[in-house]
Amino acid sequence: MVSAEFFDFVLTDRDFSDLVFVKSAIQFYLQKYWRSFSKKGVSNIKFEKYLTKEGYQQELWFVARQKNNENYLQVFFRDAARQIEDCVYLDGHEIVMLDIALGKALNLVSPIPANRDWQSGVI
Repeated sequence: MVSAEFFDFVLTDRDFSDLVFVKSAIQFYLQKYWRSFSKKGVSNIKFEKYLTKEGYQQELWFVARQKNNENYLQVFFRDAARQIEDCVYLDGHEIVMLDIALGKALNLVSPIPANRDWQSGVI
């Protein structure tokens, strides 16, 4: 089993779409991040994506922030049921590291053929 955890928001290969959503959101942010540099300086990035887990009343947000003319990705976690909020700000280097780690995790997940016979090992 492959999983990634952001605060108490757990992503597993059981819900492959969540892992893919986070990976693609990070890739999309990185594209905007690299395009934000110009001869005029760093431009502001408009980016906001989120995931929810309704049964747990949890939200995981990815939001572009700018401070001191530097762009950051804010990863924000909210658990309404337990009244918990937490966040971290990632710079470009940390985002690339996260992207690589998620890519490696997704590569460990192999698709399960619908017609596989697990008892005999025959496809």
